[in-house]
Amino acid sequence: MTVLLISVVTVWNNYFLPLIIFSKNNLYPLTVGIGLWAQRAQNSGNTEIFPLVVIGGLVTIVPLIALFLLLQRYWRSGLLLGSLAN
Repeated sequence: MTVLLISVVTVWNNYFLPLIIFSKNNLYPLTVGIGLWAQRAQNSGNTEIFPLVVIGGLVTIVPLIALFLLLQRYWRSGLLLGSLAN
């Protein structure tokens, strides 16, 4: 279960592969789009975008938190099983 959670977080937070593969902005995942918004806000001095960047970051974290909460029972039991000595 630990490997599953780590691999899901890794794939979900993948940034460089979609940035290299996709040529159209509308195909980018949320992590790349939020990074581009933050970069544009810093370069142009447009502070109106910053709340959108923060809300977008929250939206990208919510599915990971939900997945962790749903699988917490199995993750904890797997960790406890590995710590028992025969």
